[in-house]
Amino acid sequence: MQFFGGHFMQSPQLYQGGGPLRTGLMNARQFEMELSGIKSSDEVILDHSSVLAIKRGDLAIIQGEVFKCSPSAPHLRGIALVLKRMDCVDRRIYDLKIHELDTFMRFRGHPNIISLYSYWAEKASSPYQYRSLVCLFEEALLGDLLKTVVLNPVRPSNRLAMKYLCDISKGLASLNNCNIIHGSVKPSSIYI
Repeated sequence: MQFFGGHFMQSPQLYQGGGPLRTGLMNARQFEMELSGIKSSDEVILDHSSVLAIKRGDLAIIQGEVFKCSPSAPHLRGIALVLKRMDCVDRRIYDLKIHELDTFMRFRGHPNIISLYSYWAEKASSPYQYRSLVCLFEEALLGDLLKTVVLNPVRPSNRLAMKYLCDISKGLASLNNCNIIHGSVKPSSIYI
């Protein structure tokens, strides 16, 4: 599993961190069934101005990029999502990622784990790759724990820090109860 952490906060008044609090967006979890039907990059509008991550180079086993996006359907345009494209170099890595994504789909709707709404395979973008996998995730309200809390000069209140700790613990406990071990527990992979 790659993404987990607190779900949308119950009360925006609890937020005292740096950075803008994104309000006015539609809650993706209310449209879960419609979002799970998205099976093509043509059905989303990518925000190329805010690339969240790009992994390229000789040492990256799974290369790819991450973009903010929203569905292209007019009634879903206010939903903030994240599109992650992974380029798999061989069939073994592709099969491992499919298994990981199938497992991740079981936790869709969990209050402390970021939801994976849909994923699909696309043709490889170069002859050196086997296939590309594209995933459509729920966007975290505030971002990752590293940028929002750790690197932020403004510290959260004790109450908010305790809420983050409890949410992270609940997400990890849910994974562990299903015999899943998160292989990368670090502030940059925990989203709040």
